[in-house]
Amino acid sequence: MKILASDYDGTLRTGKCVSEENVEAIRAFRAHGNAFGIVTGRSVETIRQEIEKNHLEVDFLVTNNGGIICDQEYRSIKKDTMDFDKAMELVSYIRTLPCEFFSIGDGFRRLRIYVDGKEEAHTADPRLDLTWEELQKNRQIVQIVMFLHDQKRVEEITDHIQHAFAGHVSAYQNVGCIDIAPDLVSKSSGLHFVKEWKGYRHEDIYTIGDSFNDLPMIDEFHGFCVSHASSQIKEHAERVVDTVSEAIAHLMQISS
Repeated sequence: MKILASDYDGTLRTGKCVSEENVEAIRAFRAHGNAFGIVTGRSVETIRQEIEKNHLEVDFLVTNNGGIICDQEYRSIKKDTMDFDKAMELVSYIRTLPCEFFSIGDGFRRLRIYVDGKEEAHTADPRLDLTWEELQKNRQIVQIVMFLHDQKRVEEITDHIQHAFAGHVSAYQNVGCIDIAPDLVSKSSGLHFVKEWKGYRHEDIYTIGDSFNDLPMIDEFHGFCVSHASSQIKEHAERVVDTVSEAIAHLMQISS
C-alpha cells in the first residue's frame, strides 16, 4: 500500500479545473488499495468546493497548512488555533504593510481585510463568510494569509514574522502570498498526525508539491515536485514529474 499526499493549487490543479487525467489516475490508484489525500493551505470549505466540483476521491484532508485535519466526510479530526491575542498583534502589524489584502480564517470560513481599513466578507456564499464580530466572539484563528505582489517582500516579511512572533506562529512563503499557521503547524505536522490516525507506515507516504509551504512534507516524507516548480524546490525533491498522474504511475509501478 502506498499513500500519496498532494498539494492542491499549482500541483493537482494547474488550470481552472483538475485535469481528467489526474482525476482518473487518483481513482485507479485508490482502486488498487492505495490511499490519496490533499494537503493544502485552503480552508475546509474552499477545498470541499473544489473536490465536489472536480469529482475527486480522497481518503483524508490536511487543510489550512496543517491547521485542520479532516476525514473524507469533511469532519474535523484535529484542529490547531493561534493564541488569539498574539494573532491580533500580528494583524495590527500586517495592517501597516503594503499588501493588497489579507484573510483571517477559523479553518472553515474566512474574513478578507484590505490594508486601507476596508473590511469585506464574501457574503455571496455563507459557507465561506466570516464577520469581524464572529471572529472576535469565537476567538478561533487557524490561519492568516497575506497577499503581496513583490516576491522579495514576501521573503523579507516571512522572515520577520518568523522571528518577531517566534513561539506563536509559523510563517511560510508562497508565490505572491504568506501563509501563517499556529506555531509548529505545517503540512508535515499534519501528515504526521494522519500517519498515526490512519496507521500508515512512514516509508509508504509520498508527497508532491510545487512551492515553499510544501517543503516541510517534501523533506520529511518521500518528496516529489512538479516540473514547473522553482529550482529551490526541485533541490529538495526525490523525483520531479510533470503531473500528479505521472507520480501515481511511478508509485503503481514500484508497488506492483
